[in-house]
Amino acid sequence: MNSNFDDLIDRTDSNSSRWREFGPEVLAMTTGDTDLAMPPAVREAILARCDHGVLGYDSVPDLVTEAIIERLARLYNWQVKPEWFVYIQGVVPGLNQACRALAEPGASMISENPVYYRILEAPPNMGQQLKTVEAVYDPQPTTNEKGSGGQGENRRGVDGNGAAGQDATGQDATGQGADGNGAAEKIAVEKDAAGQAGRWGFDFAGIEQIAAEAKTQLFLLCNPQNPTGRAATRAELAKLAEICLANKVAICSDEIHNEITFAGHTHTPIASLSPEVSDITITLMSPSKVFGISGLGGAFAIISNPEMRQEFKRAGKGIVSYPNALAIAAMEAAYTRCDDWLADMMALMADNRLAAAQALAQFPGLKLTLPEATYFMWLDMKDTGLNDPSAALLEAGVALSNGAKFGSPGYLRLNFATPKARLAEVLARIGGVGDMLRAKQA
Repeated sequence: MNSNFDDLIDRTDSNSSRWREFGPEVLAMTTGDTDLAMPPAVREAILARCDHGVLGYDSVPDLVTEAIIERLARLYNWQVKPEWFVYIQGVVPGLNQACRALAEPGASMISENPVYYRILEAPPNMGQQLKTVEAVYDPQPTTNEKGSGGQGENRRGVDGNGAAGQDATGQDATGQGADGNGAAEKIAVEKDAAGQAGRWGFDFAGIEQIAAEAKTQLFLLCNPQNPTGRAATRAELAKLAEICLANKVAICSDEIHNEITFAGHTHTPIASLSPEVSDITITLMSPSKVFGISGLGGAFAIISNPEMRQEFKRAGKGIVSYPNALAIAAMEAAYTRCDDWLADMMALMADNRLAAAQALAQFPGLKLTLPEATYFMWLDMKDTGLNDPSAALLEAGVALSNGAKFGSPGYLRLNFATPKARLAEVLARIGGVGDMLRAKQA
């Protein structure tokens, strides 16, 4: 393990919005950035660019685009072309830019509930209406058969391979071979320390109902999903794409957590399913979450449809800025020299994920699902007996993101991207609140 992951970096004096909001006595596990030092190669690239002495308007060099193309092919067997790239300042501006480009004022859009709150905000920013469909929680999803659990068929024109749940190796997300007919896809399901298994899925019937409405023009997808931590399976994405294709609904897919997936789970870019799906999709990605540089900015859209790409560019003119010189330097280093660092970081995230699940399973009435991806844990606090779980934990010195912000009151989101020692203190403080609850119930 890289030793700098053990360093308890004090961020309270760094202008961190997350750590300054509650004061130095509160452990703030809220906003989606990490408490880990950036990769050494990224730091060196930023310093080298500063040492040049002039920070002007830089352009993204071809080698960055080439590195991303190689990476997407290697990780996902997704073949993209240089002309499909549009570099932008960040994924959140990209979400708003996509809404402006692909839907008219007054149009309707679809997303899930809960979902990343910036997705909830984007359509109203553009004078559009967002209609949400509740994500479906399945407490014991051992397998998902065709037509059950919202999986549906995987047809040609949606998945160019004609096989549900398969990656480039012919295996599904759990490493089990699929039969090529979409008959069944096994989903890796893990049990938490309390012996409970669960998974968040899609309400495809609800999505299809809204997609069929005349005013619906865009689906805002978050995959991997924030805040639930779901890594959508290939079959799930194929069903979603099938609905959008049938109803002429475009897709904007926020895939900023694409490389933060845990063992037994894989990320599939929805645009990689087939040329037909790619033709209706804007994919948004960034190294910011994966490589711990959220405050630096720098992202890109991948858009194969040339008309859609031009509309996206037009919608951003005069509003959405290009990545700055330091973000470009960081992006180059992250995508070319940081794979070993990322492997170490993911080992830490896996350990933290398990530690958090084991500790939180002891909290009376709390329900959780092990995230398949992201460094977030989505906590159901509705049966804990706490009138205001967020306030109760804050009084104990821990701040978590309130689920109401994501559209789901009664939930909290834990960010576990922090050194082990800090997470242990967070879990101890939360455990103290659980102990008090248990004493009251005795």
